[in-house]
Amino acid sequence: MMQQHKLVQQSWQYYNTIESPLDMDVFMGDCEFSSSFTTTEDSSDVSSILSFPTMTADDLFPLPVYGDRISFMSPSEYYSPNSDDFGLISIDQVSSDEIENVFEWMQGVERSETSLPSENYIEEEYEGSLSSSTKFVDAAPEIISVQPSLVLPKEDMEMDNQLIIPPLLKAYGEAIENGQAELAEVILRCVKEKVGPMGSTVERFACYLFQALDKQGEYLKEESNKIYGEAFRAFYQILPYGRFAHLTANLAILEAIPHDVESIHIIDFDMGDGVQWPSLFEALGRGLAVRLTSIKWKGDCDSPQWNFEDTKRRLYTHAQSLGLKLRVEEMDMEEMVIEMMKMKTMNLKREWLVFNCTVGLPHMSRVRSRRVVTEFLKIAKDMIYSQVSNSRRGIITLAEGDGVEERMRNCSGYGSFLDGSLVHFHALFQSMEWHFPSHLTEARIAMECLFFAPYISSLPCLGKWEEIKEGGSALKSVTELESWKFSRENLFQAKEMVKEGNSMYSVKIEGMDENVMSLHWRGTSIVRVSSWR
Repeated sequence: MMQQHKLVQQSWQYYNTIESPLDMDVFMGDCEFSSSFTTTEDSSDVSSILSFPTMTADDLFPLPVYGDRISFMSPSEYYSPNSDDFGLISIDQVSSDEIENVFEWMQGVERSETSLPSENYIEEEYEGSLSSSTKFVDAAPEIISVQPSLVLPKEDMEMDNQLIIPPLLKAYGEAIENGQAELAEVILRCVKEKVGPMGSTVERFACYLFQALDKQGEYLKEESNKIYGEAFRAFYQILPYGRFAHLTANLAILEAIPHDVESIHIIDFDMGDGVQWPSLFEALGRGLAVRLTSIKWKGDCDSPQWNFEDTKRRLYTHAQSLGLKLRVEEMDMEEMVIEMMKMKTMNLKREWLVFNCTVGLPHMSRVRSRRVVTEFLKIAKDMIYSQVSNSRRGIITLAEGDGVEERMRNCSGYGSFLDGSLVHFHALFQSMEWHFPSHLTEARIAMECLFFAPYISSLPCLGKWEEIKEGGSALKSVTELESWKFSRENLFQAKEMVKEGNSMYSVKIEGMDENVMSLHWRGTSIVRVSSWR
C-alpha cells in the first residue's frame, strides 16, 4: 500500500460540506428569483431566477497524497473543532470574503459576496411507507415566508393531500402489479389533479412520479435547465451524496494500490463531467502514470450538460498542473474488452486496474439500465478474476444512489418496490429541505426538478420494473471476487465529511465482509458504496 507524505491544498474543494441552514445561507445569500415564475410569457432574465454564488473554501476536506504505504493523519491535524476554522459564519457575522470558485477548472474564476439572514429549522421524526398514510404528514420546515411569485397550496388542502395521496400511490402500485391497467390509469389521473412541484414531500414525489408538472412547474424546469452548470455545482457542493460516494471510493482505491504498481488504468462506467477524479489525481502525486477510460454505452447521446472533449481538456489541464502523466479516452464496452484482451497477452503485471461504477447518484441526472450495470460488473469481474492467476490485480468500486439493489432484496412485487422507492426519495427530499431554508424554496424546487425528477419519473415504467425483476441483483456478477473491506480510517473521514453528530447524516460500514459503506439520512440509507478485488 501507499503512504501519505503531506496534505495538499487542492485547487478546488470537492469535500466542502454545507450541512446546515446557516451554511446554506452563506452559500445562497445572493440567490434571487424573478416574478416570471408566475407566467411563461416573461422570461427575459434567466439569471435573475436562479443565481448561485460561489462557495467558501474554508471547509476543505482534501484527499491525502500517497507514497509507499498508506497512513492517515490524526483528525486534529487537519480538522479543528473551532467553528472559526470550519468557515461557518455566526448569526452576527453577515458577510463572507470573496473566494475562488471551487469549480475553477470547469468554468474559470468567479467571485461573489454572500450574506447570512437568520433562519430556524424545525426538526421532526419520520418513519413510514405507503402502508400508513398518516406517517407521511410532512416533517419539513413550515413555509414561514416565500416570494410572492410562488403559488403554494393552502394548509388545509396540503394536509388533506398528505393523507389521501399515499393510499392512492399504494393502490396504483397494486393495480400495476395485478395487470389492472384501466384502474391504474384512473388512479393516475386522480393523483395528477392533486399534486404539483410546490406542495409537500409526498405531493412532489407523486408529481415527479407521474410527470404532473403544471404550467408553472414546467416553466421552472425549463428555466432551470438553462443554468444547469451553476445548479450542478451548487447541488454537488451543498448535498453530500456525490461527495460521499467519490471520497469513499477514491480512498478505497488509494488504500488498495500495491507497492510495485507503475501505472493505474481507471475504467469509468459513467464519467460524466469527471468530477470524481481530480482529487484522486492530486492524492496520487507525480509517481504514477494514469490512464482514464470513459465507457460510452449504446443508445447514449451527447449530454446537453457535459461534453466529453471539454471534460477531457479540463482533466488534462489539471493533470499537467500536477505533473501527472495522464491519458484520457472514450470507448464502448466491446472495444474495451478487445483492448483488455490485448493487454492480457502483454502480461502487464505492474498495471493496476480500477473498475469504477457510479449509478443513480442524483447529481448525475441520468437513469441507467440495470442491464448495463450488470454487464459492466461482469466484465470487471472477468478481468480482475482472470488476472489473479496471472498475478495482475485490480479493484471494483460501485456507488449507488437510487436504492435499487437494496429494495430488490425486500420487495415481492411492483407495489412493494414503489413503496420502498417512496421511503427512499422521502429521505432525499427531507435532506434537501434541511439544507434549504424556506426563503430558498424556489432554488430547492429547481434542483429537485433537475436532479430528483429524472429518477422518480422512471419508476412507473413497467418495462423498467420487469428489467429489474428478470435481471435480478447486479451484485451477483461479482460474487466470486474477494470483498475489499473498508478501513476504519475511510469510515472516519466520511463521518468527518458529513459532520456526523452535528448533522442528521450518519455513515455506517455494512455487510458481513464490511465491504459496504452507507450514507444515512435519519436512519434511511440514501447512498451505498461497495468494493471488491
